[in-house]
Amino acid sequence: MSKTQADRKDTGKKNNDSRGFSKTNRKSLKKAPESGKKKSRPEKPRAVNANQKEDWIQAVAHDLRSPLSIIHGYAEYLLSAERDISSEGKEVIERLRKVSSRSLSLLNKFLTLSRIEEGTIRIKGSATNLETLCERITELLKEKAEEKRITFTVRVESLKEDPVVDEFKLERILENLLSNAVKFSPSGSTVDIEAIQEPGKITFHIQDQGEGLNEEQAKQVFDKFTRFSSDDIEGSGLGLAIAKALTELHGGQIWVNSTPGRGARFSFYVEETSAT
Repeated sequence: MSKTQADRKDTGKKNNDSRGFSKTNRKSLKKAPESGKKKSRPEKPRAVNANQKEDWIQAVAHDLRSPLSIIHGYAEYLLSAERDISSEGKEVIERLRKVSSRSLSLLNKFLTLSRIEEGTIRIKGSATNLETLCERITELLKEKAEEKRITFTVRVESLKEDPVVDEFKLERILENLLSNAVKFSPSGSTVDIEAIQEPGKITFHIQDQGEGLNEEQAKQVFDKFTRFSSDDIEGSGLGLAIAKALTELHGGQIWVNSTPGRGARFSFYVEETSAT
């Protein structure tokens, strides 16, 4: 090959590569997808945060309460009315009444706790007689206590003037704590209730004679849906959580002292508030 022919070949090679694409670029261009046909990656499912989950559960609870109330109402009506119902039929209706009653109680507790956490419940103060309050609570739980031959002892240390507290919420706290004490106390035992009024606050102690709690259980006992008992003891795991939430709403604190085998002593205090 002459020098002129070689120069022409090199010149042609350079002209072919002068379009601005190297060999590597040409290969990349061939692999590029066609316009408008780019594949999109599938979207990952969005994680549901705790607040969204809570809202969903609350909505379901609201929707369930109405039909459960209807079922419970009809069951009570059928049992109270003078109708020709067989003994087997009455037994079925009674079971239906009990199940619907327990389910309604669970829903109402959950909705109450949700409202407290949302901040939609307020404290309404009024002068409250502590002795009358304790008598009313023990009378409310009298039937459950008598089923297990449990007796209540009440001791109240009060000042001259009745404290100004939210009586309804204080009653709910005591009801949950005493109900829990009766539930886990052995038959024939005693539950002690002590109320102490001091300037600006009221402290309560509820002592049972149950199996007690270990250190780890004591740390978790006020958490929602916490249960340490066997399945034969009914409970939602919300009663103590509600007691804690209402106590803190009332400017107080709640705690438990317990030794396994020696029962549990639940204590709480609430601060006095202004009358409304």
